[in-house]
Amino acid sequence: MTALEHAERLWESLVKLGPRRLTILGVIGVSVFAVTALAGYLLSRPTQEVLYAGLDREDVSRIGSSLREANLNFDVSADGATVYVRAGQGAEARMLLAEKGLPQSRTPATNCSTSSARSV
Repeated sequence: MTALEHAERLWESLVKLGPRRLTILGVIGVSVFAVTALAGYLLSRPTQEVLYAGLDREDVSRIGSSLREANLNFDVSADGATVYVRAGQGAEARMLLAEKGLPQSRTPATNCSTSSARSV
């Protein structure tokens, strides 16, 4: 069978289903596509954002203690110089730390107010 013959058989089979079944099949197809697209969007969103980068170990330790006391989830990069918080909690965490005078180091990359983010 050629590709054209396969296409004709498929078309005939679809026509035999009738309008009601074709509508149901179309709704199911669109629903599956929509759910897949939504899941892909939600799973690709970053879960953490950079709070501060380029910190020394003492600042990271102080920041970690303060965030832990405030019950804010955080993570530290493998090199120990970057602190991450949940996406959307950056402003709250910076305000809390500013009240405590943290971070104390004055490196150029200390405040990462850009929208740098990562997925975990």
